[in-house]
Amino acid sequence: MNTVRTRNLRTIGALAALFLMPLALSFWMYYGVGWHPAGRTNHGELLQPALPLPHAEVLEVNGRWYTSGRAVATQPAAMHCM
Repeated sequence: MNTVRTRNLRTIGALAALFLMPLALSFWMYYGVGWHPAGRTNHGELLQPALPLPHAEVLEVNGRWYTSGRAVATQPAAMHCM
């Protein structure tokens, strides 16, 4: 029984290391060594002034929400933001 527990703890420890070591390495590289990405690149430009979206009719059919013939949400609670 004790060997099974030891093997299980080793497996859990190996899995934890597998997922936590990259995170620890990235924190160390960013904050410890001071390595930062060279920069950021934006691809595109914003429209000035912003254009309004066209009005869309929202329909409910068999519990699914549709607008302009395309499914947009599967739950009515997701529609509160529209």
